[in-house]
Amino acid sequence: MEIGEICVPLKDLTQLHTKKEVRIVEELKFKTNAKKVGKISITTAIQNKVLTVGIIKVDDLPKWGIIGAPDVCVRVKIFQEGAKESIQVKHSRVIKSTCSAVYKESIAFLIQAKPADLTKTQVTVSVHDTSRSATGDDIIGSVFLGPHSIDKSEGEQWKNTIEHLGKEYKGSHNLKPPSINNHNPEVHVSETHSDSEE
Repeated sequence: MEIGEICVPLKDLTQLHTKKEVRIVEELKFKTNAKKVGKISITTAIQNKVLTVGIIKVDDLPKWGIIGAPDVCVRVKIFQEGAKESIQVKHSRVIKSTCSAVYKESIAFLIQAKPADLTKTQVTVSVHDTSRSATGDDIIGSVFLGPHSIDKSEGEQWKNTIEHLGKEYKGSHNLKPPSINNHNPEVHVSETHSDSEE
């Protein structure tokens, strides 16, 4: 059974041009099925310039090899162009050691609520494993509401939310895994010393 992997972009390692042996030290990244990292159920509603995101539950999260079930936290990020506080981030409580977390929590944001603002508003709901925060790689997956919606369900939920102010809309979405291309791992490289040098 495979526990984890490391990805090292060799073209970026200038130490390889020397004739000395190179030691690479990096923490294993746990590998998951890239297409299935879980689901999240959320509600959205806008009333009186307040966007409320309800976090209902997160299901079918992957276990991380020998670490086991994640310590789950949901983070909501709102981005609006031209707003005084263009980016707002809030998060849920942490539910420890589970692949199926039930929250029933609501997170509220004060936003610009003109139609032109709402059509450009980006909402990212991401699920994190706080037990992996020390590695800087704690994100499990995300859903995107607004202009960057990927799935039909994401687009429909946001369209209904901004077209029918005051009404709450519920959606269940597949989490999108973080793209490997978005962050190359930091690798710690050092030259090893031969016996004759010591």
